[in-house]
Amino acid sequence: MGKRGNNKKPVNKYEPKAVKSPKILKSPDSLADKLFRWRVGWADLDGYWGWNKITHEQLFRDVITKLHNFESMTWGEIFVKTKKHHHPVEVSKLLKEAQNRLLELEKDDWSELYSIKIGGTLRIWGMKDGQYFQVLWWDPKHEICPSKLKHT
Repeated sequence: MGKRGNNKKPVNKYEPKAVKSPKILKSPDSLADKLFRWRVGWADLDGYWGWNKITHEQLFRDVITKLHNFESMTWGEIFVKTKKHHHPVEVSKLLKEAQNRLLELEKDDWSELYSIKIGGTLRIWGMKDGQYFQVLWWDPKHEICPSKLKHT
């Protein structure tokens, strides 16, 4: 058995910090932690990249499936972690024809559009409106803002 009258007390080797500070500062208004939502109210139906150019099969199999899968993800997971495939693009970097179409649609007050890769060269384009991705264009040939290949 132990000895009686032992008055030993445990001693901390290190003193814990009294104040904790966050490792990453995030704005409470940041979309990074908010779930991705999408709408089609601004979809261009008639232009060169209009949604009248897509087949029903491709619309449901590829586009709606992709957007539906994104609904369980945050904006940060989609546009930060996978920014190689899905990313914002300044309107000034789009084809002149795309910029002109924005004027026709009276959507020329936006400084950037968002590109979402569906697969291969298939892209959809839209605008971030609060928590919502407002679907705008169907770009099956990756023409609206072609990639510049490195070392060419």
